[in-house]
Amino acid sequence: MNAAAWGRGVTVRRAVPADAAAIGRVHLDAWRWAYEGLFDPSLLARRNVGSTTAMWQRTMAEGTHVVLVAERDGDVVGFAGCGASRDDDAVGAGELFVMYIDPDAYRTGVGSALMAGVLEELVAAGFHEAVVWVLESNQRGRRFYERWGWRPDGATKDEPNGDAPPLLDLRYRRRLP
Repeated sequence: MNAAAWGRGVTVRRAVPADAAAIGRVHLDAWRWAYEGLFDPSLLARRNVGSTTAMWQRTMAEGTHVVLVAERDGDVVGFAGCGASRDDDAVGAGELFVMYIDPDAYRTGVGSALMAGVLEELVAAGFHEAVVWVLESNQRGRRFYERWGWRPDGATKDEPNGDAPPLLDLRYRRRLP
């Protein structure tokens, strides 16, 4: 994918290793903001920018996922990762692994720009359908995916939740153009 400009001054491009620190910051800030009240607070508190940045450095070095960043005025304000589905019963499908938006950029078109970029990447990779896992209790995320044509396909799994009981993940699926 070449850098693509979207409305509201958002540019989406493939991430490079130098983006890892910005991705780590957005990931941590967005994760804490989006999941406050959903995940065990001790789990949220254990995360830090250094470990999150290191995880993204490893992910990009492995090269098994496409990582996209959304920029506004030169600052990374969101990111997404996609690739081949990891699910045994979704072989041949693509997967949206992760998408996080800086809380200050929420509802400004960043998520839509990233979703369009992810779908473009998955289609270019030859996938005809895609899956994404979302917490059952994440109503905001579920509404976003549903606006983009994703629907629950009936698959569920437990999401670890620190010292608290696990949460339920729902798998959503959609056809690709």
